[in-house]
Amino acid sequence: MSNHYSVHVLGSDRSQTIEADSHRDAALAFSLSAGLPESGWLIVEDRKCNVIQVPIREHQLADDESDGDGEHSSDTGAPEAATRPARRKRAVTVDKSPVVYRDAGLNEPFDEALPANTEIEVSSPAAGSIAVACESRSGFIRSDAKTRILPFGYVTNARGANAHAEPSAQSAVTHIYQAGDELLLLETLKTPKGQWVKIRDEHGDTGYVYGDTDVLLVDNLHEYLIDQKKELVGHAALVKFLTKKNLPLSVAEKLVAEAERDFEAFKRSPERKKAPRNEALLGLFLIFGGIIATAWSYSEGASGSGGGRYFVFYGAIIWGLYHLVKGMCGL
Repeated sequence: MSNHYSVHVLGSDRSQTIEADSHRDAALAFSLSAGLPESGWLIVEDRKCNVIQVPIREHQLADDESDGDGEHSSDTGAPEAATRPARRKRAVTVDKSPVVYRDAGLNEPFDEALPANTEIEVSSPAAGSIAVACESRSGFIRSDAKTRILPFGYVTNARGANAHAEPSAQSAVTHIYQAGDELLLLETLKTPKGQWVKIRDEHGDTGYVYGDTDVLLVDNLHEYLIDQKKELVGHAALVKFLTKKNLPLSVAEKLVAEAERDFEAFKRSPERKKAPRNEALLGLFLIFGGIIATAWSYSEGASGSGGGRYFVFYGAIIWGLYHLVKGMCGL
């Protein structure tokens, strides 16, 4: 059964969505059509966010072998779908210089470690290592290596945001970003006259914006949208919410679609199967707790000779019913 896989070259913007039977078949199909460099790594991600990292050299060899024995041809039959960047992040190394290894098993280190404050591209951690790429090399570092993720987001100022050449209001304005433009936040700087943020846009241009510039961070927004999907909020409502934040409709549609894709993957995950059961158990605990507390309060009030007051813990019972119904609907 064919699935769709997102394949990209680590450290490059080159990516493609490919229909194939497995991660490795998708990597092979990508290598046949993309004109890959001589070395590096391919990152292959399926719709359930399962990721594998394979060396480009392995698929170049597979390509050469297939040309010799006729088991494969350059026509993979895989339709070229719309390009969707794989889930990648920019980061900088922190504290000690991390050792970079040539393989995911962390067996063969490079001669030189990465200097501190080196900007790298990282992918999802797998089996104790993280695939990284920078200007000088591609490889793997330990998953516990200290790095600082560089957040990125979208400008939401209705009037746009001015980028200055220096962190000063007196410096020249180099660019005016409009609502919906994507920015990478590189560094926060505090000056005597306020806080500034060094940014880089999708074209590689850098500048400085005021610290109070409205930038909607994508990671935070992505988690929020997934939480809203868990609460059964619809597609149109989420898009409307984002457009009210001054994001263009096309950007809002893309962000909601990504959240919906990851939410569907979450629903198929083992964690998702446990969540409704835990929700229902919490509901039962609150219901029985409220009933027991009410019965205890009634018995205490009735034990006096002239009667007395008692409390009905209906808040816990109603809240428990809510969690029970929500959990049962999710089972």
